[in-house]
Amino acid sequence: MTQSNSQMTSGSAADSAQLEQRFREIARLTHALVLKEDEIEALRRHVATLKCNLADAEAASALSRAELSEMRHSTSWRISAPVRAVGRIFGR
Repeated sequence: MTQSNSQMTSGSAADSAQLEQRFREIARLTHALVLKEDEIEALRRHVATLKCNLADAEAASALSRAELSEMRHSTSWRISAPVRAVGRIFGR
């Protein structure tokens, strides 16, 4: 029985060491997961900011296109077309 107790104790020590190693690995992986989740959240916030910036740029672009269209359809733009054409011919 002494040998059996000795084997059991060394087996338990080996099992405890292996269990401790697995706990450390779980802790390491959990920490890595938390870091990745934080990174994902930061990237989500960045994407949201970019989407807002894109929406603002698209709105500004649409406004500029509307203003340009309004200008090109104005009476003064149409009346001054011959003057602009002469300027293009003579290189201003």
